[in-house]
Parts: sequence; C-alpha cells; structure tokens
Amino acid sequence: MFEVVANQVGRRVFTPRCRPILGGRAPEGPDPLPARSQARRIRDLMKWPTFFPCDCPPRAATPATGVVFRLVRSDPPTQLDFRAWRSEWPRRRANDECIACGASVTDTEADADALRGSVPAFEGRYIARGTLEAGDGVTTPTPSQRARTHRTWWIADDVQPAARFVVVVRGKP
Repeated sequence: MFEVVANQVGRRVFTPRCRPILGGRAPEGPDPLPARSQARRIRDLMKWPTFFPCDCPPRAATPATGVVFRLVRSDPPTQLDFRAWRSEWPRRRANDECIACGASVTDTEADADALRGSVPAFEGRYIARGTLEAGDGVTTPTPSQRARTHRTWWIADDVQPAARFVVVVRGKP
C-alpha cells in the first residue's frame, strides 16, 4: 500500500501508492464519486506537477475560467510569479498540503488589493489581471477574512501562466 520515494531533499520517505489516472494521480481503490461531468473529465485529463500529493487537485475543483487577479513581484509577470507556495517554501509545514501546491488568485481587484495591504510580505507587489481558460488548470474557492473571493488555482504542468497576465496596478512603495 505504501511505496518508498525520494523527496525534494533526497531523503527517502513513505507515501501512499497512487495509481495513475490519465494525466493525474489518485489513491488506489474505487473512485468515490461516479464520473459525472465534463469538468471532472477535463481535470482528469490534465497533467499535474510531480510534487502534487495524491488526489490533488481535489475532485471538487472546477476548470479554471474567467478573469482573476494575482499579486506578482515583477512587471511584466514572469513564471517565477506563479510558483506554488510549496515550491517557494519546500521545508515549511502547511495546514493543507494540496492547497499549498496551488497558486492564490482572487476574483476581484479589490480583494487582491486587500491582501496586499493586510499581509506585510505582499507590500510593494503588483496586481496582475489574467484570463484563464479550461486547459489552464482547475480552481476551487478558498475564501478568507482578508479576501472573500480568494481561489486556489492548480496550474496544469504544461501551462505558461505569465503569458496570460498583465499588471493593472503598480506596487505601493
């Protein structure tokens, strides 16, 4: 039921064995939900980064579509601006490992600005706007007190998100 794999630091760790489902990964055993929607099939067809844990992105996630906003460090945005929290902080503990593997976006510019003003690490960042399409990955709402429209975006492995975003608000000094 478990297999030994090397983590990013090169140490051997035990992880639940996953069975491949097309491009993604899922735990062994029968599917807990019947295949019922096109959105789910899109999710299962995408290829995900190898550092994602089993059954991540979650099955409840929907295709990433529409306009979203993200805090970025550079103008124009670069690929580094879209790294997952887990990639930036590989040794830190996360409350939810799957959420840590996604990128934070908001549905409104106002919520992005509220995050920028309430988190000291985000001061001086730019607000970028992007339009997502179904093949860019999947999202799920993860609201907080600081940003009610916050979403976690799991970016598909072959997507170049920086090309879809443009800075709309300059960073505050």
